[in-house]
Amino acid sequence: MSKETKSISELVNAVSEEMTRLDYKPTVLKQYHIVWNKLCKHAGVRPANDFDMEFGMKFLDEAMRAHPKHLNENSKHRWIKAIYTLADFKRTGILSLRRRNADLFFPMWPNPRSSNSQRINRLLDYPNQVFHHLDLGR
Repeated sequence: MSKETKSISELVNAVSEEMTRLDYKPTVLKQYHIVWNKLCKHAGVRPANDFDMEFGMKFLDEAMRAHPKHLNENSKHRWIKAIYTLADFKRTGILSLRRRNADLFFPMWPNPRSSNSQRINRLLDYPNQVFHHLDLGR
């Protein structure tokens, strides 16, 4: 992530530009922007330094609960990937997740009956649960 990135909105713009540069499909960008637009609205002008996996997962928990329709598992999966991608890009400055086949695994959304702290702890452990291939030379 560039040191010039000051707000969460600018972080979203930076990762979006990088995804476009790396030729991500427009449908992926559109799906991620659904989540990122909600995040930017929620975060206002908060600095990018405030954003991390914990912040993103707390936001996601609230956003999914407030969503007017029940989200299916595929939608939840994409929403989690959008937050993970943003947090990983902020942390490393690169996009490290690229699907080669079906080798990319993301955990299911936690049980809604579990406590908030249990859900958040499971989601914070999320990067440790991801088995993925890096495609750095793409």
